[in-house]
Amino acid sequence: MTTKNTPRDPFGQPTRTLTPYERTAAAAKDIIDSEKQTRDARTAALRSARLEREAENGK
Repeated sequence: MTTKNTPRDPFGQPTRTLTPYERTAAAAKDIIDSEKQTRDARTAALRSARLEREAENGK
């Protein structure tokens, strides 16, 4: 009897290959998440600068 040496996940189940759609969706999610982190950091920096400026002007 021959057995295939298939890759297994941490639970012992055989893994499957991803479809082209799944690979594209995963790549898109990574890009979107990265851009969101950048956007959130920029927003926080701008918000703190605005609040500091308003505090100086006595608003």
